[in-house]
Amino acid sequence: MTMEQATSLDVADRLDILDLYARYSVLFDTGQAEAWADLFTPDGTFLIVGGPSLYGRGELAPFAERRYQDTPGIRHIVSNVIVEPAADGARGSAYVVVLGGVDDGTETQILTLGGYDDRLARTEAGWRFESRTYCAWTNPAKANGRLFGISL
Repeated sequence: MTMEQATSLDVADRLDILDLYARYSVLFDTGQAEAWADLFTPDGTFLIVGGPSLYGRGELAPFAERRYQDTPGIRHIVSNVIVEPAADGARGSAYVVVLGGVDDGTETQILTLGGYDDRLARTEAGWRFESRTYCAWTNPAKANGRLFGISL
């Protein structure tokens, strides 16, 4: 695909997409499952490599609600966001570190770290995730000195 075929992204688009990334984290972390699911297109997908594949808001919202209940003090820290125009909207990627409470929530540990690969669509409601794929690099709490399946 050439740049001429790609949708252009102006400064307002880029700011809206960065806001989408931030809202994703804050809404998930504060248990606002329905609002979090609304950040996806109606047929949007969230795929976790080696984990569940969620299709549509009907599966997204319950997933977010369960995770919020199961993980006290969960916090997503997202960085290195890259957004590029695409013929059907935009493509994005980011790094993420997910922190969570241990037992009673008084301690914090790294639950997982990895990266997102996103397809983004411009909708009447603003930019939304059409698909989001999360791939963990490792789970530090369970890795026992292993990274990408390789002993360190």
